Amino acid sequence: IVYVRAETGDGTWQPVMGIDNWQFDWDTSEFPNGRSELRFRANDGDREGVIARIYPTVNNVVVNVSLPAGAIFSGNSTVRGTTRGLVVKGVDVNIDNLQWKSAVDTSSKGDWSSWDFHFTTSDLKVGKHTIVARSYDGYSYTQSKFYEFTVQGQTTHPLIKTPGFDAPLLLLVLVVIFVIKSNYGRKRN
Repeated sequence: IVYVRAETGDGTWQPVMGIDNWQFDWDTSEFPNGRSELRFRANDGDREGVIARIYPTVNNVVVNVSLPAGAIFSGNSTVRGTTRGLVVKGVDVNIDNLQWKSAVDTSSKGDWSSWDFHFTTSDLKVGKHTIVARSYDGYSYTQSKFYEFTVQGQTTHPLIKTPGFDAPLLLLVLVVIFVIKSNYGRKRN
């Protein structure tokens, strides 16, 4: 064998890598989902060999986050998204490269064509953040691009939500009440 070539449906024969043990890397991103045909043939230097055909199923899963440019969140929030593909078994969302968390399927068919992700901004600092989604087809993950959003002022009082300030604040309130009560009791006598 002198060479092996592959054809993906557009009529153009492309070389594969190797001869005796060969491989063909196929970028399916430009192909529609569903059954496809790949054709292969070898050449021995004198003539082309018989065409061998295989019929793989293309499942290009695409996951999108529906987040408008300049999105601002505060408090309890929801991000919505969509997926396209033959098989989608779940969607996870990640904020600021932290832990992946599961979204909720909101499609009527249970196919994850639409989904929601609920989160709270109370654990996030005020300012810019990134969010990314990934879908799972049972074999591998497909990731969306990164989107940016902004967290605006929190919905609760910052002293109450800041860890470590709860006890000192309570102590301060009790001291003030004690001082007022002590002073009020002295003036009456």
